[in-house]
Amino acid sequence: MIDGTPDKVTKAARSSVEDMKLDDVGSNSTAIDGKVTARTAQGQNVTIDIEQAGDNVSKVTVRVGDTGDQAVSQEIIDRIKNNV
Repeated sequence: MIDGTPDKVTKAARSSVEDMKLDDVGSNSTAIDGKVTARTAQGQNVTIDIEQAGDNVSKVTVRVGDTGDQAVSQEIIDRIKNNV
């Protein structure tokens, strides 16, 4: 959970992956949800899903590649928290 509305957290997520120099960054958001997509240099897809989880709180799910990469996912979440 990250403090912030989905649109604010989506902006922070986009900024985070851009700071990490990921490729093909795209994003969209509404007042209740958001999504950021990107690609690593190794060609792994990165998907960040943001959902409203309460007043000014968002649930963030990060998926890196087909099987996941816990270290990269945690780095992205930490960067999002710092950017909100």
